[in-house]
Amino acid sequence: MKKRIDLFLVPALILIMSASCVKKADPSAGKGGSATLIILPQHHSISKNIDTCEVYIKYNAQNTPASYDDSTTCTCANGVVTCQFSNLRNGDYYIYSYGIDTSFHVPVGGGLYSPITKQNATTTVELAITEL
Repeated sequence: MKKRIDLFLVPALILIMSASCVKKADPSAGKGGSATLIILPQHHSISKNIDTCEVYIKYNAQNTPASYDDSTTCTCANGVVTCQFSNLRNGDYYIYSYGIDTSFHVPVGGGLYSPITKQNATTTVELAITEL
């Protein structure tokens, strides 16, 4: 009878001990924070000629992903094309932009990795895009 109790008790103890040693992960990238990321897509260091520009963002990524978590359309104000993602947490973000350069009439796009390390702050990223 004692061996039977030990057979059930030992696995239960191992399970309890291993569960108590799990390290809790820091909050990951994504919505729920207070940081803002402003994106300035630029082709040949100029943003005013970029039309119909979409920007995609992937949370917890440093390289080009297979899919994205969110997107937004850029707007042009005073000759500067921008967009923003708000309420972000600290973490790793991969950003990709796609649009049309009206001065060359060509599709342009490109991406980059941008970490966020400070809450209650705005990070501005100049995103160099090239002909596709």
